[in-house]
Amino acid sequence: MAFAYPLHGSNSSGPGNTDMIQVLRTGDDIRNTTADAASAATTLTYAPGEPAFKSGDVIMVCDKRVLGVFRANGASSTGTTGTVSFEQGAGTNACSYFPQPNSAVCGGAATAYDFPKFSTISSLQGVRWFLTDPDANAANGYSLYRQINGGAAEEVIQGVRDLQFTYLTAAGYVDASSLTTAAAWREVRAVHMRLELQDTEITGTGGQYITRVIENVVTLRNRVL
Repeated sequence: MAFAYPLHGSNSSGPGNTDMIQVLRTGDDIRNTTADAASAATTLTYAPGEPAFKSGDVIMVCDKRVLGVFRANGASSTGTTGTVSFEQGAGTNACSYFPQPNSAVCGGAATAYDFPKFSTISSLQGVRWFLTDPDANAANGYSLYRQINGGAAEEVIQGVRDLQFTYLTAAGYVDASSLTTAAAWREVRAVHMRLELQDTEITGTGGQYITRVIENVVTLRNRVL
């Protein structure tokens, strides 16, 4: 996952010059920690304990001040409560604790941020949305697919002919090619989505396939909070 890009997209990268978008989001397994973290702790406890986290999962923990992301090095569950731990090491986490905001990275245990009881904890998912042609025959349109954490692509909607995104910035709506840095993507205020559906069986006047355009604007969370 590219944590510097919680929102990222590309235009004209899919079949038929369609767009792609990917977002970082919390999973559906949102829970709370059950105790204050000990000083520079490497283990967090949470409830309910199911579904349990697994070793290797990417996990997010946050309170009203700080958000931390780490890869689980070990996890266990009793069903009622669970624990998840993280350690420093290659391929895992840069530090064996969470640093205070604006402190030096891995600056020593004195700079550790100890998340309090009732902090929110959940898995972190990288979700990508794109079009592809499952049958190597795009005459009746493509299908909308979703891919989570680099796993297998899942077909969501059949008969999608076009997928386009534009992004609202201080300069107005722009496409992905105008957003070339992580800082530029963080300035996006809203996303305009345009989805064109085409019926694969029913034809209208003149034997043409019936099409429908669906548009929506999603406003991103207020960055002042």
